Amino acid sequence: MEKEKVQKDEEVLRMQYFIHTLRVFEAEFLTRAKLWDQIPQLVQEIVNSGPLALNTYEAVADILWVEKDCPINVLYGCLEALLRASLDHNHLSVEKFSRWLRAICTIILARNTPEDRAKAIGYVEQALTVIEDNHDSDQPYPIDERQWLLATTYNTGTECLQFVSWIYRVSTCDSPGISSGAMLDEAKRWFEASTVICRFVPDGQDRAKKISDTYTHLLSRYGSK
Repeated sequence: MEKEKVQKDEEVLRMQYFIHTLRVFEAEFLTRAKLWDQIPQLVQEIVNSGPLALNTYEAVADILWVEKDCPINVLYGCLEALLRASLDHNHLSVEKFSRWLRAICTIILARNTPEDRAKAIGYVEQALTVIEDNHDSDQPYPIDERQWLLATTYNTGTECLQFVSWIYRVSTCDSPGISSGAMLDEAKRWFEASTVICRFVPDGQDRAKKISDTYTHLLSRYGSK
């Protein structure tokens, strides 16, 4: 009886892996046929199918990543869903996670809305956890991606402070839908993230001091009008 149960479980497992393989082929077909509107539904089915689909996430993401004609909104939506699923199941290749996260953040920061920037800093803060957790492992966060995170967090924090200055120039009060206080808080998060990243890049201590000094200078210039 026990042997029959084991055999049945093994058959179910093989069938599940077979289904996941078919989904990868389906993603390849939809991409080649440029049936972009059908891909998000397929990705959602993969995400909903549980931890056995973890390797499928990477395969599908790789297919979309190399397809130059893939619409940005499709690529972003799919990468975001796959990235969240990987984090939820605590399964990810650090190298691919860093690559997907960079793509997602690049897309949403280009939109430059408060909501998108809030999403981006949230992803960056998740990246910091991944960097710390894997720093001494056999697959640390790629150094070029750490450098990119450092540049992005610093530049975005600076832009937030400069935007506060613009608010004060155009109005004696906050512009509609824009809070200078919220922008200052957001700038602080970006600069704090950049100083954390400094711990994991060459000459990090010197960089962290320069960033702190720059933040203090910009805050006095733009944030205390």
